[in-house]
Amino acid sequence: VTLNDGTDDSTTLNNTIEILNKAPEVDLIFPLDENITTDRTITFNWSVTDADSDAYTSHLLVDNDADFSSPIVNITGLTDTNYTSPELDVDTTYWWKVRANDSGGYGDWSDVWNFTVESYLAISLIVDTVNFGTIERNHTNDTTDNSPPPFFIENVGNIYTNITITAEPLFTTGGYPSSYYQFKIRENESSSFDTSLSTMNWTNMTNSSTRKDIVNLDWHNVSDTALTDVKIVVPNNEPFTSKNSTVTFSAS
Repeated sequence: VTLNDGTDDSTTLNNTIEILNKAPEVDLIFPLDENITTDRTITFNWSVTDADSDAYTSHLLVDNDADFSSPIVNITGLTDTNYTSPELDVDTTYWWKVRANDSGGYGDWSDVWNFTVESYLAISLIVDTVNFGTIERNHTNDTTDNSPPPFFIENVGNIYTNITITAEPLFTTGGYPSSYYQFKIRENESSSFDTSLSTMNWTNMTNSSTRKDIVNLDWHNVSDTALTDVKIVVPNNEPFTSKNSTVTFSAS
């Protein structure tokens, strides 16, 4: 600044103004603090506010220790405000936080939130009934030709499961358990369970068993199903009446 009184200029005064960058701020959105979930691939979401409207990237930390000493996710340069995690362990609590960088430097870390991934053991019968219709004495039918369709089992949980199959007697003659009423397991999707340990050959139905008939049925969507075939042979002296048997699939 130079002043003038109409005659002479004053000494010029110089000063410098520095316009400082305001660091971006982060707010966490999801998963909510202290959330409990069975989802093993979490999509994290957060928001970033930058008062200078600068472009920014984010830095995400996720750890199963509250001190973030050994993060399982430590990723910088995220241009989106979301990130889907790798597969997480079950029955484990995780902590997470985010900070943002607008090229002028990182802002403060967000609040620290935590969530817990719980194990979930569950199966579903997509086909839960096998109907053989009318069969003559001494005649055999089974589901290996998919007519009628076999039992169709899906692991809808988030952990590997073993399944034990039991059933009530179907016939009033011929003894039980016996070869008149049998089952076996069949693959529907490749590598969905351990075929070397599962019941892959015809086996007599029984109303009590400790055997694992489907071993380590996977929970991932691409390989989480199995088929249970049923075979019946009508005994020679079986009465001509309607027959039914409740089949139970027990997961463990």
